Amino acid sequence: MRRIGPVILGIAVFLFFLLCYPFHIHFHEQYQLFLFSFDYFLELAVRPGGIAVWLARFLTQFFYYSWAGAAVIALLLVAVQQVFQKILLSLENKPAWIPLSYLLSVSLWILLLNENYMIAAVVSVLITLIAVTLYPVNGTSQRRTLCYFLTLPFLYWIAGGVSILYAVLLVIIKWSLDRDKIRKINLLLHVLAALALAFSYPLLTSCFIQYPLPKLILGIDYYRYYYYPFYFQYVAWAVPVVVLLIYLIFPAGREKRTRLLVSVLGAALTGAVAFAGLYFFTDRDKERAFAYDYHVRIENWQKVLELAGRKAPASDLELSAVNLALAKTGKMGADLFSYPQAGVEGLFPPFRRDFVSPLITSEVFFHLGMVNSAQRYTFDAMEAIPDFQKSARCYKRLAETNLINGHYRVAGLYLKFLRQTLFYAQWAGKTQNFAGNEELIDAHPVWGQTRRFRYRDEMLFSPEGMHSMLGILCSQNRKNLMARDYLFSYLLLARDLESFVAAFDNFSDSLSGPIPVLYQQALALYWVQHNENFEQVPWNISEEIQTQIGKFAASYAQNASSNPAKLLRKEYGNTYWYYVFFTKSPRL
Repeated sequence: MRRIGPVILGIAVFLFFLLCYPFHIHFHEQYQLFLFSFDYFLELAVRPGGIAVWLARFLTQFFYYSWAGAAVIALLLVAVQQVFQKILLSLENKPAWIPLSYLLSVSLWILLLNENYMIAAVVSVLITLIAVTLYPVNGTSQRRTLCYFLTLPFLYWIAGGVSILYAVLLVIIKWSLDRDKIRKINLLLHVLAALALAFSYPLLTSCFIQYPLPKLILGIDYYRYYYYPFYFQYVAWAVPVVVLLIYLIFPAGREKRTRLLVSVLGAALTGAVAFAGLYFFTDRDKERAFAYDYHVRIENWQKVLELAGRKAPASDLELSAVNLALAKTGKMGADLFSYPQAGVEGLFPPFRRDFVSPLITSEVFFHLGMVNSAQRYTFDAMEAIPDFQKSARCYKRLAETNLINGHYRVAGLYLKFLRQTLFYAQWAGKTQNFAGNEELIDAHPVWGQTRRFRYRDEMLFSPEGMHSMLGILCSQNRKNLMARDYLFSYLLLARDLESFVAAFDNFSDSLSGPIPVLYQQALALYWVQHNENFEQVPWNISEEIQTQIGKFAASYAQNASSNPAKLLRKEYGNTYWYYVFFTKSPRL
């Protein structure tokens, strides 16, 4: 067990994060900007736990690749188990209880299912356990006391608030070693003095660093949301305390059968906790949302559509990613209503003051040519990151938008920092050559096109007037086919047929081939609302569409007294007509 157990744990953790949670890994990476600079190191090192945070962010940058992130997490959790096992065996030789040493790693694994629980917390726990191994178990009582008093302040500065765990573990170890050698009253005084010292360092630090005392005691950088305590992490801190007490108090048994039974029960308990934790706390919905965001980020449009094909988008953010993919692949006019649309929010989700949702919307703006809106949403998302980090993804996009707008000095500042990273330095170095070179930017397949598509004059952003803003984009450059499709789709989703027909007559000359099916359906609906038949219809509406709308109207009238929405969904659920008559009205 002592040899094969860590291998099983490492492989299980690696495969779980690689196969089940890869996009949580990418989520962590994109919301930090690790810099290879002394200033960055010093900024973190001057506060309690800053060294552990620096080490954790160094490791988190490798989450750029999901397999590397899974490997890092697996190695960290195996290291935690191995060090904790070493602590237990250094006190007493009870290998039967060793399966319980996996409970701490399993607890941290479960906590990492929360995308806001930081790798810094795991690194801090590992550093704390390593510090416990330095405690001279076989030394004199005076030597152990001296070691505690000298080590604790350094550990607090390196690992932060989790050093309280160090104090508690050493108090238990000291009690175990000295309970038969000194009087109980003296042992109690030693315990109280040790705990008082552990709490005195945060109190002293609060006089010099402007952090709330509870954060200095319990840790600053273990959870992304600075102002909201994550109490579940303290359950993980309690696990090694409970395991250590069980290990020291309860015998493992002398008979081989008894020891085997203890080991089996310990392994079963650890396995049950792991299974229950993964089952109840794995958030598959968030993983899907992060998958949409990641594939939009790398512009893998086919993957976005494959995700939506397996399961319908569950939010306006996911739907906006799908609609963007439809526009980028030229399928918006044919497949828009193949997915459950619920209004214009599926094109442009309403602005939320968080650090996640504005990024997908900013991607939509960027690809449309609304450069300033993309820049604002990206900047707002980065500034809303709860733990006040900067974002490599946001820095990259902000460098691009400033290059397109000709703000080369500002773009250079973002590129300067990106050149100090590991995985973005090469891109930043190449991009730096574009600064100030108008010809290079104009020839770039993305930046040059976006520069030609962007607004020529300054204008105010208005979510309520989005159709007018899209109309201006189309008018300024009729080659902006994505803006045309978004304008048509926006008006269709808003049920504004009059404006759709006017826009279609104005910009349909850029359509190649037959009119897309959904546009034909909308034109047919508009026509039958104003005319008795399709004679003299000015658009090329196929006979099939003319026949279908007649059948739809007849079926609607025939089933009006029952449940027409349910009865017509199978045959007409992906048509514009079904959306108009049976889908909840959009919020404009």
